[in-house]
Amino acid sequence: MSFRGRGGGRGGFRGGRGGYGAPTGPPAEVFEMGEFEHAVEGEMFCRSINVKVPYFNAPIYLENKTPIGKVDEILGPINQVYFTVKPQEGIVATSFKAGDKVFIGGDRLLPMEKFLPKPKVLGEKKVKKPSGGVRGRGGPRGGGFRGGDGPRRDQLMNLAKGTLVYVEADASISAFLDNDGRKQSSLGILQRNMTILQKPDDAEAGAKLTKKSA
Repeated sequence: MSFRGRGGGRGGFRGGRGGYGAPTGPPAEVFEMGEFEHAVEGEMFCRSINVKVPYFNAPIYLENKTPIGKVDEILGPINQVYFTVKPQEGIVATSFKAGDKVFIGGDRLLPMEKFLPKPKVLGEKKVKKPSGGVRGRGGPRGGGFRGGDGPRRDQLMNLAKGTLVYVEADASISAFLDNDGRKQSSLGILQRNMTILQKPDDAEAGAKLTKKSA
């Protein structure tokens, strides 16, 4: 389990941006959220020192409740969370020094347990899923590979060269910082279903028919 960004693993949060409405004024009390490490492309890169997870777009303050910006991205392994702060107008990221603490309102935090996998209950029966799956939407020819998680790589590799296929997939973009502290992004694609639209033999037959008509 990890945050997407520094560190590996599956699951957890995906680095990115979210939308939560900010309160109209500073909170009655603020809590330590993290320590500034360095500036990255005009933003503040911070290490979390709080056991809870900040909301995306959560306002960030100094200890005296002066607002300085909002949480822009969350990244890193789940046992060491990092986040970036997009400074508000008039605040310069390079004006902070390493170790400077930043603060957050208690109503802008979520418990880590909310995102951890739930423990299995002893004696819980597994519900059997029906065999097969839904065929992918697609074109006029051929059938789709069955299965909820999409076609396997070996099935794709066994297709003849020139085969035309229709693939349904979910795509997600994750943001992270490389070893030089620069922002990078990676694209993840999860295939759902695939339908064969046209095989090479069908394409050749169509080409021959076109030539005869001409």
